[in-house]
Amino acid sequence: MKVMLVLRLYSHLVNTLAEGRWAPEGMPAVYKLVEGLNRAGIQTDVLLLCKNPYEQVQKAHAIRFDELENTTFYMVPYKLYSSKRLELLLNGWYQFRTVWQRVATQKYDLFYCDRANITFA
Repeated sequence: MKVMLVLRLYSHLVNTLAEGRWAPEGMPAVYKLVEGLNRAGIQTDVLLLCKNPYEQVQKAHAIRFDELENTTFYMVPYKLYSSKRLELLLNGWYQFRTVWQRVATQKYDLFYCDRANITFA
């Protein structure tokens, strides 16, 4: 089985991902779900979409943790532009395209979006 989770990059995960060690804080529903899928041996891709700019996330990249051998995190940045309208439009398009490319090239059995990304569902 293969699962894709499309989630907002919650601020409590930023430091964990930036430091490269699995030590999540806050939002236990998110990290318990990821840990449970990993324990069950289910291959999971977690797309973390930034809804705000973070200095730790300047470009899209993948992260893996030794403790989560069945899970890959993909961080998708949020970039600032001169116009807020342009910023929302371009970031929305970039994030949609990133999600769509993963869905089109991988065969997922289950696709989960949190409420911040419901439009992708």
